[in-house]
Amino acid sequence: MNLTTQTKTTSWITGVATTTCLLLACLLPSTTYAMEGTASRSEDNVGIECLATNSDHTHFRCLGKPSNLNLVYECLDENEECRKWANQGECTKNPQFMKLRCRQSCKTCLPLHSGLPQTAYNNPSKILERLYQTQNFLHKEVERDVRTLDKCFNKDQDCTHWWSIGECDKNPRFMHHECGPACQTCHVVLN
Repeated sequence: MNLTTQTKTTSWITGVATTTCLLLACLLPSTTYAMEGTASRSEDNVGIECLATNSDHTHFRCLGKPSNLNLVYECLDENEECRKWANQGECTKNPQFMKLRCRQSCKTCLPLHSGLPQTAYNNPSKILERLYQTQNFLHKEVERDVRTLDKCFNKDQDCTHWWSIGECDKNPRFMHHECGPACQTCHVVLN
C-alpha cells in the first residue's frame, strides 16, 4: 500500500473505519487512518467531520466544515476566572451562568453530535450542515434553560437522517421527543 499524506483541501474522504475514533464521528484529534490506499495524519484533518454511512458503522465519509457555517460557540471559557470558579464548585452552585459561560471549565461544551453520533446515509453534506445548525440551536436553548444540556439529545443515530427526509413533521409525536436536537424541539422535552 502506498502511504501518502492527505492534504487539507480534500473535501471528501471515503473508506472503511479502522479505529474506534472513526466508529461514527469525530473531529480527528490524533488519529491516523487508512483510506483508498493512503494514510492521513491528524494535523492535516483539523475541522474534518466523519459520519457513518451505514447502520453498522463500518463505512464512513469525512467532510470539511460547511463553508457557510461556523462553530459560533466554541469550547472555551468566556471569563478568565472560570477555572477558579469551577474549582470552587460554581458549576453546580450557579449552573445557568457557569455551564454556559465557563463551558471548558465546567466540561459542558456542546458537541457537534448531541446524544448519539449521527449517521448520514444519503446526503452527508446536508446532515453535517444540520449538525452545525443544531449545535447553534442548542446553545441558544441552553441560554434559556440550562436543563437542556441534560434533557435534550438525539436518542437514535438516525435522528438527523430522519429530519432530512421530513420525519419531524410526518411523525412529531415520536420525533419531537426522541430527536429533539435534530427537530429543534427541545422545549417539548423540557415540559
